[in-house]
Amino acid sequence: GWATEVRFIPARDEDLTPYGESKGVILLSIENWTRDQDKEHDFGLVVLDRAIGYHTGWAGIFSAVEGTIIRGRGAGRAHVTGYPGNKGKDRKKSTQMWTMSNSLGTIGKYKLTYPIDTSPGQSGSGVWTTLEGHPGQYVIGVHAYGPYGSITENSATRISPEKFRKIIEWLRQYQLKTGFIHPELVSEEDQKRIVFMKWKERVDQD
Repeated sequence: GWATEVRFIPARDEDLTPYGESKGVILLSIENWTRDQDKEHDFGLVVLDRAIGYHTGWAGIFSAVEGTIIRGRGAGRAHVTGYPGNKGKDRKKSTQMWTMSNSLGTIGKYKLTYPIDTSPGQSGSGVWTTLEGHPGQYVIGVHAYGPYGSITENSATRISPEKFRKIIEWLRQYQLKTGFIHPELVSEEDQKRIVFMKWKERVDQD
């Protein structure tokens, strides 16, 4: 079922919480997961009670047609960053942020696999990469599973084009009233469309 409480404490290191805490106020997912429990569509989005990204910064999100995510070092190298359930002193488990990196294993339409160690508690962690010629980090999937069925490696729900569009839809619906849209979160085409719409609004008002 749905979580009854969501707390987001970025960069936490046991008792150290450099950016404080935000609470999830809206939880979003799609029926392919909530109704059908389809593991290829296991992802969602949490709307926080404050724009903590103004303090922490943002990662981008990236979706591409099959074959454009390059395997190997640099671009195409996957990184899983999260809070393993077995890391932390005494009772404070899942309070240390860890990252491990490796080349992607398989790139499917809805799944990414990778030989990267994870542990319970890391589900929901971003699987990110870097893109040659573009600064910053880009989330390409959501870590969700260890090996199961015919899948022998850990795996993520890939941000497919359909999921990318759904995330953009959610961002537009629930974004801050200031109209802030981080440029790395939308495609160049969508950025141009948004700029045009804002220009048209001003013209109509005049």
